[in-house]
Amino acid sequence: MAIASPIQCPSGGRALPGTATKCASTVFWLCIALLGAGCSLGPPLPDDARLVTDVIYAEREGGPLTGRLFVPAGAGPHPAVLLLHGGGWRNGAPRQMDGIGRHLAGEGFVVFSAAYRLAPASRHPAQLDDVRDAFLWLVARDEVDPTRTAAWGYSAGAQLALLLGFNPVPGKHRPHAIVAGGTPAVFELFDPRSRLLMNYLGGSREAAPQVWVDASPIHWVSPDDPPVYLYHGQTDGLVDIEHARRLARALTEAGVKVTLDEVRGGHLGVFLNGRDVEARATVFLKGLSGS
Repeated sequence: MAIASPIQCPSGGRALPGTATKCASTVFWLCIALLGAGCSLGPPLPDDARLVTDVIYAEREGGPLTGRLFVPAGAGPHPAVLLLHGGGWRNGAPRQMDGIGRHLAGEGFVVFSAAYRLAPASRHPAQLDDVRDAFLWLVARDEVDPTRTAAWGYSAGAQLALLLGFNPVPGKHRPHAIVAGGTPAVFELFDPRSRLLMNYLGGSREAAPQVWVDASPIHWVSPDDPPVYLYHGQTDGLVDIEHARRLARALTEAGVKVTLDEVRGGHLGVFLNGRDVEARATVFLKGLSGS
């Protein structure tokens, strides 16, 4: 496959090291508290599109798993995108991704923004099991063209989107493209005793080394992976941009089509102010889907 060149934007500073610090942890939780503001950003939902809330896609012991379904005008079948929110695997909700959902619906995509079980009550791979079910539910809908599908996530949601594409269930549908922003892709770059990662993975890297490997998207890269659009803030102090750079190199070496879009800003800023990069990512998806 052809390899896209990285997109370079002017740097606003130097990214913090990938190893977590107490300061970065404090900033992280401030970011999580603000991520919900993302639902108010972006364009309005087009008058000829519709949003259906609290749509149940799976049942779990703790109750139903739901999402927000955006359906564009026309009978279709349409290309489709599964949206996955961030929040450190322990917070967040589908409405955080409403701005992206409204934008994509306006571009002719069916969009499902899915909830998934959260840590520490549920640990990896429970979240991956949930997003796999959400994706299969979306692909099976009458409005959706199953040959034109994608997953798009930010932060923790980006990690899940990548695992969905890189580690498919044999014989089941997998996304034809992935958009991943602010992605935790190389778990070895994190503090091996990070409370956040231990809550999600069930132990430190020393205590559960294979789980840390299994949850790290870079370890699932293979030549048959779908094309990937990565975007990442150059001054991201929560998930260092080295995650995206290493993943882009691994995909390139495997012969997978990848675009690395390095943008100005930090983890929260890119999510809240990322309309330009989201537009570029949509062009990427439309080019692959033939829309």
